[in-house]
Amino acid sequence: MVAVGGGGIPGVREHNRNLSGSEAVIDKDYASARLAIEIDADVLFILTAVEYVYRDFATPRQKALKNLTVAESKKLLDEEQFSKGSMEPKIRAAVMFLEEADSNRGREREVIITLPETALAALQGKTGTRITR
Repeated sequence: MVAVGGGGIPGVREHNRNLSGSEAVIDKDYASARLAIEIDADVLFILTAVEYVYRDFATPRQKALKNLTVAESKKLLDEEQFSKGSMEPKIRAAVMFLEEADSNRGREREVIITLPETALAALQGKTGTRITR
């Protein structure tokens, strides 16, 4: 199920009942994580423009990260390995999902980050980045 995406124009209702545009952002990654927590999902897919999460992205040292834990993810966030408007919110949303969802019923959960066209292969463990507790 695809339930959260980016885009759209936020609006507010004025006193005269008309709608007008408003500056606001609802982050699709955090909204997706919150929805996954609320529906008690086992897997959160974050589909994006790259097949993997990378360390040292867009440098000669770039390395695909196929498996991460929450602790490793937090360390990489502390090292500022992820772009603020791009991969950072995805990793933060993944951590939020795993920390909050895992406290509900103790089931193993995971986050998979990959391209839309590789989602099925990622679910089968063939590609993408998997983040677990």
